[in-house]
Amino acid sequence: MGKDPRDQEIGARIRDLRLKRGWPQRELAARLSVAGPAVSRSMVVQMELGERRCPLSRAYRIAALFGVPPQAIIGDDMLSEVQLRVLHLLDQVPEEKREGLVELIEHMASFYCAGSRPPADE
Repeated sequence: MGKDPRDQEIGARIRDLRLKRGWPQRELAARLSVAGPAVSRSMVVQMELGERRCPLSRAYRIAALFGVPPQAIIGDDMLSEVQLRVLHLLDQVPEEKREGLVELIEHMASFYCAGSRPPADE
C-alpha cells in the first residue's frame, strides 16, 4: 500500500517549519518529547516522509512549538467543516487542558472506528 498523499503533505509542512527554524530532526524530536509522549528522530523522519500519521494531539504540539495555528500543519484544505469546528472549539480551551481533551477525542474515535462504543456510565 502506498503513502497517503495527505500524510505526505502534512509531513512536508512539518519539514518546512522545522527547516525554517534551522532545527535538525533530532531537535524537533527532543522538543516534542518535552511537550508530551516521547518522539524519536526516526518518528520525525517517518512523519516528514508521510510514512507515519501525525495524530491531532501531536499536530497541536508541533504547531505550538512553531507558534503557528494547527491548520498550518494540517492544512485547511484537508479539513471538513466538522473538523474545522473541532479545531475552533479546541482553540477556545486553555492550552494546559487542550492535550487531555485531544487525547480524549482520539480515545473516543478509536472506539467508534472499531465499530463499538465506549461503555455508558452506570
